[in-house]
Amino acid sequence: MGKKSRNKSEKKHHEKESRTAQKSDKKFIAAMVILVAIGAGLVVYNVIGKREGPPDIADASQANVEKLKGGETKPVLSPTRFVGKTAAAYRVASKKPDLMDAMYCYCYCSRSIGHKSLLSCFTDNHAANCGICQEQAFYASSLDKKGYDIAQVRKAVDKKFWRPLR
Repeated sequence: MGKKSRNKSEKKHHEKESRTAQKSDKKFIAAMVILVAIGAGLVVYNVIGKREGPPDIADASQANVEKLKGGETKPVLSPTRFVGKTAAAYRVASKKPDLMDAMYCYCYCSRSIGHKSLLSCFTDNHAANCGICQEQAFYASSLDKKGYDIAQVRKAVDKKFWRPLR
C-alpha cells in the first residue's frame, strides 16, 4: 500500500473516530440535560409545588367548629355583578358565609394569593374565574341543605376535593 493510500485510510479512520466521539459527547450532554431537568423538577415538587392538605380536622365537631374557620371578615361581592353559574355561586356564598369560611379552598389560593378560606374567594373576583371554588361552594351548600352540620360538611368537602400533586 502506498503512502498516499495509507494517509487516506488513516484520515478516514480518524474522521470516523471523531464522529463517534462527537456522537458520544452529544449523548452524554443529552443525558446530563435530562438529569438536571429531573433534578430541578424534584426540587420544585419538594420545595414549592407540594400541595398542602387541609389542616387536620380529625377532632372536628360542632363543639369546636370555630377552629375550622379561616377568619374572613370581608363581605361577599354582590351576586348581581355576575351572571349564570358564577352569580349562583356568589349567591350561595353570600347566604352561608359561616359555612364558606369553615371550608378550606382546594384551588390552593391560600398559598398563591393569601386567602383565608373558601369565603375569601367570594370577597373578590377570584371565584368568578375559578371552577374549583364554585364547585366547592355548590357542594357545601347542597350538604348543608341536607342537614349536615358545618363539621360534617367540611369533612365531606375535604374528602371530595383534596388531591395530592401527581
